[in-house]
Amino acid sequence: MARIFISHSSLDNAAASSLLEWLNADGFSNIFLDFDKEAGIKPGAHWETTLYREVKRAQAIIVIQTQNWANSTWCQVEYSHARALGKAIFPVIELPADASELGSDLQAINLTVDRPGGLERLGNALREIALESSEGFDMPKGTSPFPGMSSFDERLAAVFFGREEEISRLIETLRSRWSADGAPLIAVLGASGSGKSSLLNAGLIPRLKRDTRNWVVLPPFRPEFDPVGMLIDALTLGTVRTGSVLTEKQQEKFLQRRESWEKELRSGSPEKCLREVARTIRQTHSAVDARILLPIDQAEELFTISDRAEAREFFTLLNHILAPRMPFVGVATIRSDFLGHLQTADGLNVPFDPFLLDPMPLERIGTLVRGPAKLVGLTVEDGFVSALRSDAQSSDALPLIAYTLQRLYERYGETGSLTLEHYESLGDPRSGLNPLENAVRLAVHEALPESGPDAVDYNVLRDAFIPELVRVNEDGEFVRRPAKMSDLPENSRSYIDRLVAARLLVTHGGSASAQGHSSLPELSTSKRETIVEVAHEALFRVWPQLVRWLDEESEFLIGKARLEQALADWQALNNEDRNKGLLSDLMLDRAKLWLLEHPSRFNEDERAFIAQSNERAVSREKRQQSLQRTMTVGAVIAAVIFAVIGILAWSERNSAIEERARAVQAEKLADGRARMAALSDMALRLLTQGDAEGA
Repeated sequence: MARIFISHSSLDNAAASSLLEWLNADGFSNIFLDFDKEAGIKPGAHWETTLYREVKRAQAIIVIQTQNWANSTWCQVEYSHARALGKAIFPVIELPADASELGSDLQAINLTVDRPGGLERLGNALREIALESSEGFDMPKGTSPFPGMSSFDERLAAVFFGREEEISRLIETLRSRWSADGAPLIAVLGASGSGKSSLLNAGLIPRLKRDTRNWVVLPPFRPEFDPVGMLIDALTLGTVRTGSVLTEKQQEKFLQRRESWEKELRSGSPEKCLREVARTIRQTHSAVDARILLPIDQAEELFTISDRAEAREFFTLLNHILAPRMPFVGVATIRSDFLGHLQTADGLNVPFDPFLLDPMPLERIGTLVRGPAKLVGLTVEDGFVSALRSDAQSSDALPLIAYTLQRLYERYGETGSLTLEHYESLGDPRSGLNPLENAVRLAVHEALPESGPDAVDYNVLRDAFIPELVRVNEDGEFVRRPAKMSDLPENSRSYIDRLVAARLLVTHGGSASAQGHSSLPELSTSKRETIVEVAHEALFRVWPQLVRWLDEESEFLIGKARLEQALADWQALNNEDRNKGLLSDLMLDRAKLWLLEHPSRFNEDERAFIAQSNERAVSREKRQQSLQRTMTVGAVIAAVIFAVIGILAWSERNSAIEERARAVQAEKLADGRARMAALSDMALRLLTQGDAEGA
């Protein structure tokens, strides 16, 4: 809830105690009242310094407005200090006394006229302040105000600056989910480096946790390689208050309950179990009417590294969780290029609304630097901020700024200032690299020297990065790829550890699902492995060695991505259609060549897929050859048959020709004979006629 400072006269301690009691009953717990035994001024503390500090830390100042307060010099000092700091001030009239006015711009709440209504208005206003204010968050001791390329988490809410407008807009979007018109799932969409995870974890979640009456926030999680297990962990951990220390018996009961719930939630009919889960979560947090926020970070993992069947089961369970009669609301961060995947996700039926997160505007860079610096007492030179803004022109500038600030703080934080000279010391003018571009290169050279006793075998490191830590997306861009530590070459682990120490790689997983619950054992029913990944894709642009590797391996990485997609498609086919989805032709030839050259770059499923595709191709080739041989023999036989038929036909044709010739000859002979007979008759008639005339 909001951090509240109660300003009152010592003569009105009874009224202050009454107000404190009501605030605690209404869910407000972070309250400073000077004489309170738990949250007041500690014995031996310098009371004046403490009061100044607490006014500064508070988000809201409640003034118990009486004549006693008006007559108190120190109360006037508290009020003036709060006004100078721009704090929200709420004058509360607790006693029917002649109280002086604090100012025409401050609306007093008169509890002597309508106490229940006045307290309700006060509570609503304080909750509003809690949600909208970036103040009041504590930064753990020893924590750097600049976390580097890694996304901000809840612990760093105090130093998360520059996204106040987007946080308010997202909270307002969530509020609309109380009505029947709002979709139960919000997809926070943005490009790599836009700060989606930080907005969720360091912006939204810590603010909603202040509003304990209306919201219960489950632990945020990433799907990773076990999306259903991670989802069930989040639901189960919601039944334990953060920071709770459980006895051994309570731990045993917790794990038994989780195991029982998991069976029911995976059964296909989880509605009854989900109602029990929701009821238990609300009871645990003493918020029987609260909405339950389910935060899902980096949901694109459901389409990149999660098993397709597991992802479908995840979406099916999510449908039940976000059903209309359930009290759950989901927020998922996802890269913009995966919007299409989410829209067509197999098994997802609930509607979702997109929440677009644009890149950080350059004009906010000053706030990104000065806000955290102020919390740790650093002064920031204007020239430094101007140079930083001038160099921040690339699309991945935000993570590079974050990393550069981290490096500067480590080097010069103890000097009490950040200057232009400090900033320029990270650049390399001879190579044409500004400090933003060169900071990562310097860190790599420090972590991975090319000579000396700690020299690196870059071939080993190359096999760790490719293909486990990088992939090519549908737009042909290199993007980070989370990998199980156990999948990386064993001889690369020491190099990976160095890059993790340099905060260029990050690890998570293991028993991290129980974060904030130190007494809980690792959840044995889920598959937990340490995950390692590149801190940000900006590394693929500014680390020269890695840039060369990616350029040389681009064809392989594109082919590997296609192979993985083909394998997933093949696994989704029915058994009778499996042969149709196997590799063939050029894709199979390349896969066999890559497998021969780099067998360690393929997992067991991929090797089996290539082998089965090859067997299929060999089998088809053998059948083709057999058919070819059969066709050849058939062609010879057919040729012989046709030859014989031809000879017979030729013979018959010759016989027919001879017979025809004989017939023609006979006909001619008969005709000649007839002609001869006719001539003979004619000659005889002429002779006979001549004899008659002579007589």
